[in-house]
Amino acid sequence: MYSMLIVDDEKWVRQGLKQTIDWQSHGIEIWGEAENGEEAFTWLSRTAPDIVITDIKMPGMDGLSLLEHINENKLHSKVIIISGYGEFAYAQKALKCGASGYVLKPIEEQMLLEVVQRCVNELQRESAVEEMKWQIRQSMPLAQQRYLEQFLLGESDQSFQDADAIWSALRLQLNPRELQVAAIRIHDWGSKGETRNDRKNLLYGLRNIAEQSLSDNGYKSVFCKLGDSRDADVAVVFSPELEKSGNPEEVIPSVLQQALEMSKRLLDLTASAGVSRICSWKDLSRAYNDAIYACSYSFIEGHGKLYNCFRLPPQRIELGVPYAAPGTEWENRLIHALKIGDGNLLEQSINGLQERVESLLQKYDPLQVTRSLNMLLTNIFFKLKSCVNDEEAAEQSILKEIRCHSLHMDDLSGQLLNHMQTWSARIRGTASYSKIIELGLEYIGKHFFGQITLQDVSNHLFVNASYFSKLFHEEVGETFVRYVAGLRILKAKQLLNDTNMKIYEIADEVGYNDFRHFVKTFKDIVGLTPSQYRDSV
Repeated sequence: MYSMLIVDDEKWVRQGLKQTIDWQSHGIEIWGEAENGEEAFTWLSRTAPDIVITDIKMPGMDGLSLLEHINENKLHSKVIIISGYGEFAYAQKALKCGASGYVLKPIEEQMLLEVVQRCVNELQRESAVEEMKWQIRQSMPLAQQRYLEQFLLGESDQSFQDADAIWSALRLQLNPRELQVAAIRIHDWGSKGETRNDRKNLLYGLRNIAEQSLSDNGYKSVFCKLGDSRDADVAVVFSPELEKSGNPEEVIPSVLQQALEMSKRLLDLTASAGVSRICSWKDLSRAYNDAIYACSYSFIEGHGKLYNCFRLPPQRIELGVPYAAPGTEWENRLIHALKIGDGNLLEQSINGLQERVESLLQKYDPLQVTRSLNMLLTNIFFKLKSCVNDEEAAEQSILKEIRCHSLHMDDLSGQLLNHMQTWSARIRGTASYSKIIELGLEYIGKHFFGQITLQDVSNHLFVNASYFSKLFHEEVGETFVRYVAGLRILKAKQLLNDTNMKIYEIADEVGYNDFRHFVKTFKDIVGLTPSQYRDSV
């Protein structure tokens, strides 16, 4: 709530302002009222209200004198002048003396509220600046880091005018007109990164190495930690000092590559970095996007390297290429294979996933593909997390075993298979499926290519079909029909890839008597017709 003092020599005006407007709903509390400037002094001697509404002409001390008193004592109150048409010259003088606005008599409610809202906006901006100054006093480096993080991630809701003032107040020793951003992704924490606290210390060491390397080459920098959920673990914002030598496009790659190599040697930390083009501080968010785009090339070109965005092709996402993920079918197949511990199905699914990722990389940027792959693996983790009794072990698994940024295309299927075999062993040890569902999945796996029905499975298990259908949906996460269709389409894709069978022969082989139904189901699940899929692989 913001406080308000009403000053007017006419009581009916004061009462009208108090009673005809629902100030509470606008975040305003009437703090007091006075009939002239002298009486207002009594209120101001206690503490200054946030907003003062005052008539400009009053007996004794008028509104202009009251405004001068507020200015002389450096009170933070916003002053709104009320004046008649004949007093407009006074109102203009009041505005020159620092009044926040004026309202003509007779007072229109909407006009007054608009002026009051402008005062509230000013107070909010000033409060934000004061809050930032307080943070500066508490911890200047932390305030600098958090402020830059908001711009990097596009989370700042401040106007550039406000930001310019804060940039100065933060005493950032960076050149705001010549900035670059490096996005750093940790691929392997090494032997020294077993616990979260260990990793925190390793990041501190990485920060010291990067900042010292930049400083030795004439660059000031600010190190920003972005957290596990981001496209990079940390970002470094840096700029050259006034006295510098060398071309940044030549100096920076060499400096950061040396920092990465030193981190590997001293900290046993494997990381890659992407560096942006030079930009002004207003374009930090775009520069960060350039940096993570460059860093994403480590997925296909190798870890432990520095990647320059200005030496890479333009981002296809900016050219209108739509975002594409591997597909939920992979999520369901992998979860099923993990839960039942079927090594052959798991390997087959992972090999198929690698083929899908390779095909996506022909059309989409590595950043788009790694984001979608990371989403897939994260969804699998959260769906399986409840299957592991040890919650701490479950948390560690997503950090150390199936993080997308720890993988690379050279041996994607091999890495995923190793991680997921370990994950499957944990899950199998916790009896994740009920016995009925395990037996049902086993029966389906042997008969899905025939004319299998829910009733067939229920009869085999000697259970009620409705009960089995409900239990199946709850534990497996999809309907019986959808699950069987997924198995059939997965088998169909394998045959399309590995054989020269005609499509209608494949449809019959995987259990579809109706060719048109097969094509429709295939397209619903894969997004392509069988012939389009065969042409794309």
